[in-house]
Amino acid sequence: MATYADPELLVSRWLEERLGRKVWADNRLQGDWWTMAPVALLTRGFGEGDTQLTLDAGTYDLDWYGKNADHVREWAEKARGALRFELPLHTFENGIFVTGVQTISAPSWAPEFERGVYRRTAAYRVIMHGIVA
Repeated sequence: MATYADPELLVSRWLEERLGRKVWADNRLQGDWWTMAPVALLTRGFGEGDTQLTLDAGTYDLDWYGKNADHVREWAEKARGALRFELPLHTFENGIFVTGVQTISAPSWAPEFERGVYRRTAAYRVIMHGIVA
């Protein structure tokens, strides 16, 4: 049976491999996240979805968390560079390929996650083609 790939998992795992930092495709930080900080959460937001049978265009929020503001800023910008310059034209092992990435909202400061935990947030549009058989 053909199905769509889970783009949150594809992009979060790709970012994690590319950057060497923990990137969860979840809506919450896991357990002892501060021991791995800075870390990121990648979640799919509202958007156009699958406008054509084999096309999935999604909007993704990418939030970075950490206790050192400079590190959070640095990793948010590294992620932006990887997404914009390296992810386009990438083909995943399952055959899904990326034809474009746009910055919807560049990394910017968001309210602290909790006292002393900095958060930098950004939004990207990722266009993927293909289905998983």
